[in-house]
Amino acid sequence: MPDTKNRKLRGIVRFVYKQAGRAIHNYKMVRDKDCVLVGFSAGADSVALAKILSLRRRHIPINFGIKLVYINLPWQEKYLPKAKSILENTGLPYSIEKIDFQGRKVDCFWCSWQRRKIFFTLARKLGCNKVALGHNLDDITEAILMNLFMNGQISAMSPCQEFFGGEITVIRPFCYLEKRRILSFIRKSGLDYIPSECPYAEKNIREIIKKQIKELEKISAGVKVNIFRALEKKHIKADYLL
Repeated sequence: MPDTKNRKLRGIVRFVYKQAGRAIHNYKMVRDKDCVLVGFSAGADSVALAKILSLRRRHIPINFGIKLVYINLPWQEKYLPKAKSILENTGLPYSIEKIDFQGRKVDCFWCSWQRRKIFFTLARKLGCNKVALGHNLDDITEAILMNLFMNGQISAMSPCQEFFGGEITVIRPFCYLEKRRILSFIRKSGLDYIPSECPYAEKNIREIIKKQIKELEKISAGVKVNIFRALEKKHIKADYLL
């Protein structure tokens, strides 16, 4: 029985490691002498991302730095001691920041904008030229449909996107990985994490899109991959656009 468990552990670790490595290679996300600031919520995605980046730095001939930033959101305040413990267990240098929510009308766009502002400001301060986010295949396909349905735009969370003339690049090494794979990696690796308790989640259009994709997957298991691939240049049929 222990051998079977070990094989399963090695299997999921290898799968997540390779898929993240494929994304990093295909989109040229990390280069020698880079310094990567990881947006670390202490949730499953960011914990897995910090672990995979640490493993890659250990095993590939590229020298790059890794630093973490945790943003202490009001509804996560009770988890701050646990978040600190998880941060310490990574063995990586980290910072803890806070967003001022007082007197603010908060929605997902505002919160996301504030977090990104902290990432960019801290990246400059710490000398990081890359900001790594734990967005996975589910997040990206949901964003594609949200932009299409709600904004009338064909756009996505790019796996690798430059800002400020290339000064800082946002990377998403988990762009090929479904959420369920990341959760499996976390569970089988015995890594601790904090569940998301965003009070706005259930009212978010993303939750509606998530449910619709889940229904479509009952018809075709490749729905998420097809949505993702549809925005790759080689799959865009320009002659059939308006």
